[in-house]
Amino acid sequence: MLTRLAPTWLMALSVVLPAQATPATYPCYQAVTAPVIDGNVDSDPAWSNVPAVTGFSKLGGGYTVAKQTVLQACWDDQALYVAMVCEEPDAAQLKPQVRDGGPFWEEDGAEIFVQPGADKPVSQLGVTAGGAKGGFEGFPDFTKLQAGASLGKDSYSLEARIPFEVLRATPKVGDRWRGNFCRNIWTTASGGDKFTCWAPLKTRFLEPENYATLAFCGPAPDAAKATRIAEQLNGAYRKHLMGRLRAATGQGNCLNIIIIRQNFDSGQMKEVY
Repeated sequence: MLTRLAPTWLMALSVVLPAQATPATYPCYQAVTAPVIDGNVDSDPAWSNVPAVTGFSKLGGGYTVAKQTVLQACWDDQALYVAMVCEEPDAAQLKPQVRDGGPFWEEDGAEIFVQPGADKPVSQLGVTAGGAKGGFEGFPDFTKLQAGASLGKDSYSLEARIPFEVLRATPKVGDRWRGNFCRNIWTTASGGDKFTCWAPLKTRFLEPENYATLAFCGPAPDAAKATRIAEQLNGAYRKHLMGRLRAATGQGNCLNIIIIRQNFDSGQMKEVY
């Protein structure tokens, strides 16, 4: 079950939802304590003060209907930390085979793209659902990347610690970098778009001009404020879902509807079929 998201009944329809009109900005706060990189996102209190966002789009535009993803990121003076909780009803069919340094893009998992500045190279790092790590664009030293994965009944979660030396730059409070967080979905028995991303992209993951802005902020807020920030960040996605809910209710069409219950107060998201 996908958790850590944002009381409200929402409906994701089997139709294309429009992507965000402008590039997203993610407030990347300084970690209160460094997360433990073992893939167990939900049980790690280090993530409770970090805003969680969702509303991933399929490559080419439009929110993905099935297999959404929850993203969180924070930093300290040594590294960038990333957590992704991936909805995956086909989790039992995942058979990770790729090892460290292998073609991570050919297996279910996540890709992280970071560009410290418009004149700086993009670094591409990958973590598979099995916890294998790798790098490609920008030739980052992925051996210094720490990665963890945890497979659940209908989801899997990933964590990564990316030392700034790997990115060849160290931010300070107030800096704004480019970045994006993407997902490869090769196990599609229950459906799902194969390539999704938080900041909408057109034709491929390597489109830095369309990446989100990573705004490096000071110390992370308390958990209640982090939840309120997450509500604001997820506002556009929620608005689209509510619009589709109203449309479907008016038409009385329930055939191609997946009912999603998102609790934007407690930070939980559950699916109800």
